[in-house]
Amino acid sequence: CPEVKVINPEAFVEAILFNINRSSFKPGVTKQLDGMVGVMNEFPASEFDINGHTDNTGTAAYNLMLSEKRANAVKDYFVKNGVEASRLTAKGHGETKPVESNRTRAGRAKN
Repeated sequence: CPEVKVINPEAFVEAILFNINRSSFKPGVTKQLDGMVGVMNEFPASEFDINGHTDNTGTAAYNLMLSEKRANAVKDYFVKNGVEASRLTAKGHGETKPVESNRTRAGRAKN
């Protein structure tokens, strides 16, 4: 019976944090991204969706644009580190699908 490895994508969500109003990564994030590259390389036939999010500060149009830049920053990092671009889809959701509640500073920081 083959061993089945279960990957919890939610564990990766909190690992990818960005500087405020930027698509640049906070310090230490690339270490987490490198771990994700390793997982992707373990499953070379798999495809991955990269979803960008923002908090609800600013206009909806700005947040959508920022979330798209963030998703593409992650995709670009993966491609630069050997993951085939054809296996990756990047999409920004703006403030429409928050990872955490926007009611608190801590929640907004995760979006």
